[in-house]
Amino acid sequence: MEGPICVLRKGEAIDSPRVLNATQAFVMTSFKFFAYLRAPAEMFPAPARRAYQEYSASVEAMRLPEEERHLAIWEGCFMVRPEERRFVTPDVIRSTTLTGPLEEVVQRITALEAAGLNHWTVWLPPSDVEEYVQDLHSVRARL
Repeated sequence: MEGPICVLRKGEAIDSPRVLNATQAFVMTSFKFFAYLRAPAEMFPAPARRAYQEYSASVEAMRLPEEERHLAIWEGCFMVRPEERRFVTPDVIRSTTLTGPLEEVVQRITALEAAGLNHWTVWLPPSDVEEYVQDLHSVRARL
C-alpha cells in the first residue's frame, strides 16, 4: 500500500493546514488517476465516494476531447489546485490515509499487518518533512 501517515496533535482537526499539507496531494492524485480511468466510486472507501463522484462529475462536465481531458486532469499533478480543495474533506482524509491520533494510527497499521500487509510506501509532504519523519519514527516505535 501507499499513502501518507499523519499523526494528529492533541486537539488538532483532521483538516488542519498541517494535515492538509501531508495528505491532500495523495488524495487528489488518487482521485485524478481513477477519474482519468473513469473508474466507479466503489474503488474508494464508502466515506470518500461522494467526494470522488463530485470530482469525477466536474471532470466530465469539462466536455473536452480525450487528449485535452488528460491534460486538464493532470495539470498540477502532485498538488491541489484551489478549485480541487473542496474534494479533500475530513471523511476523505480519514478513509484514504492513515491519519489520526498516534494510538489509532498504530492500531490501524497493526490491523492491516494482521490482514497481510507487509509494506507501506509513505508519501512525504512538500514541507515540514523532518517533523513528519519524527512522527513516522513514533509510529514505528509502537509497532
